[in-house]
Amino acid sequence: MRPHLLLACCLTALAGCSQGSSFSQPKATAFHEGTCRTVATQVLEIGRDARKLGTTASPPADVRDRLKQSQEALIAIQPTADPAIVAPLAKLVVSIGLLRLRSDGNTYAPDLGTAVSQAYDAVVAACTS
Repeated sequence: MRPHLLLACCLTALAGCSQGSSFSQPKATAFHEGTCRTVATQVLEIGRDARKLGTTASPPADVRDRLKQSQEALIAIQPTADPAIVAPLAKLVVSIGLLRLRSDGNTYAPDLGTAVSQAYDAVVAACTS
């Protein structure tokens, strides 16, 4: 391989690595006391999994399983959730549900992963600001 092509390939690979590592999350302890702190672990896991969805044809099975478990945990806490977190939490639960339904029905589209990421961002903002 020519040296300039090798350099271009290496730079492209490094750029891809740096983009993937730019995702950072707050610590669970940064979440407000109450419902936010209770759901922090599930929310942070959803955030990590949502970033893995990318443009794949379908979410990986392990990601779907973790999203399902996290969604069930969030559903269980919703009736007693602090009022300030009810709407963002509901949006996160619904976006995961749509992703799971479309994935199970073989009609998954990457924008469903984007919707989960955006709902995750809203919950984090409500719980940490």
